Amino acid sequence: MLAHPESPILTPFFILHVVFGTVIAIKLEIFLHLAIGLMGTYLLARQMGLSRLPACLPPAIYMLSSMFALSLTAGVTWFLPVVYLPWCFFCMLRSEKNWIWLWGAALSLTLMFTEGGVYPFSITSLFLLLYTCCNIPHIGMVRATTKLAVLFALTIGLSAVKLLPAAEFMIQHPRPMEDYSGYSVQSLFYSLFSADQTLDAVSRFVSHPGFWSGMSYAMDENGMYVGFLSGLLFLAGLLIWLRSRFWWPQALLFFIFLWLSFGDRAPFSLWHLLHKFPVYESMRVAQRFRIIMMLYFAIIAGFGLEAVRNIAAARLGNDRARITVIMLLAIVYSNLFWINAPVWRDAFSIPPVKIGEKAEFYQVKHAGLYDAAGRIVGRHTHSSFSSEYPALLANIGTIDCYESAKVPRLAIPNDSPEYLGEVFLSGTSGTVAFTSWTPNRLRISVKAEREGYIIINQNYYKGWRSDGRTVLNLNGLMGVPVSATDREIELYYLPTSFLIGASLSMITLIGGIMMIIRKKDRFHPDPACARKLT
Repeated sequence: MLAHPESPILTPFFILHVVFGTVIAIKLEIFLHLAIGLMGTYLLARQMGLSRLPACLPPAIYMLSSMFALSLTAGVTWFLPVVYLPWCFFCMLRSEKNWIWLWGAALSLTLMFTEGGVYPFSITSLFLLLYTCCNIPHIGMVRATTKLAVLFALTIGLSAVKLLPAAEFMIQHPRPMEDYSGYSVQSLFYSLFSADQTLDAVSRFVSHPGFWSGMSYAMDENGMYVGFLSGLLFLAGLLIWLRSRFWWPQALLFFIFLWLSFGDRAPFSLWHLLHKFPVYESMRVAQRFRIIMMLYFAIIAGFGLEAVRNIAAARLGNDRARITVIMLLAIVYSNLFWINAPVWRDAFSIPPVKIGEKAEFYQVKHAGLYDAAGRIVGRHTHSSFSSEYPALLANIGTIDCYESAKVPRLAIPNDSPEYLGEVFLSGTSGTVAFTSWTPNRLRISVKAEREGYIIINQNYYKGWRSDGRTVLNLNGLMGVPVSATDREIELYYLPTSFLIGASLSMITLIGGIMMIIRKKDRFHPDPACARKLT
């Protein structure tokens, strides 16, 4: 779980799961992340030169579009860390005047990764690389590349506690993907402007390939409703950007990530080219690159609203201009709430099937799928993807669980004729049993008649240790040597990659705190950006 790239156990919000349980904790996380994302997008909009009222539009479009609601409704909790994207960009812009803000950008990237957001982390890293390239004409090659190198060095240092074990995991279990994905022109416009953003809306589309029509994957991978008013404000803002050379590089980034979102459907697929690189070759669903596109869409629409405010102020006066902007904001916000309400109603709509809690942990091949009515045979839009949660509540392990990584499934289920227990002896007879079982520490009592092996019914993975013994890979399962004199054996998970990573993270974190304490910087909107509005 530490090494898995999509595992969120290092999130600061994990304590909510310990205190309140999984379901309530995820609901709290959604609200807290919404607040974080709204605030970050507002600060980014202000930093880019928008005045107070127009800066309230980008948070609505980025965070309250159906993109966030649909992903969380479908259970894609790794989508939560997209809220750190505007914070990361905000800190990068602030670092133009004071490099201490690079710590904020690095912390944002680190939180993305440690919260299991390997997709947001990888996509944002690509965005920062391209942003730096576009920024070279403004600040010079040396300064731009040095800033980027420092940012990634800080990010690697802060996130090393998870990044190093995750890199080790991905090297052992590579996952090259060849799925056909991407927006078509039809699905793009539907996702932006159609009032029906519910999970069932995907039934209106066919999945055939092509640039003009068809939809790849379900609505949670496509939806991002903004409404026609936001679309008009975006066009007005885009016109302003295209008329100013200062904003051309930013407009180019918007179109690059729009192009990437078309995936395999684009006549010339930029996604296909990116897919040849490490890490990105493991990614699927090109539409996930829409998080950058949507952030730019939101900011550009804010510039459109700023232009409306300026025109209204010139013709009607400041008071009436303010009222006009407030009315437009009210229309956008109320429209987004109205569209998202039925989307959120589908969230948490399936109570888990009841399985009696088992006193002793064991593993089954699978526990079956279910929906709100109970057990089902095949999966559908409103059914579970697995039975992992009911199994967790019942103290049962599921071997054929929902898992995106190419991990071998070698544990033996309890209904198999080869099943000998969750711990058993091989090469000797006697008795063996767990006296304590946790995911990363095992205590085993044993009485063996002669030398042999203790076999633990779980995948062997590098990083498991036992005092004075070597943990072995025995037919894919974990094993340790045992003799007739042994009575208790303990195994624990402590990989070298974690020890090195934890040390790097601690050193980097302490250094960052000391530097930030010594050098502070107050926030003011960037006057250079503000001048470009006029």
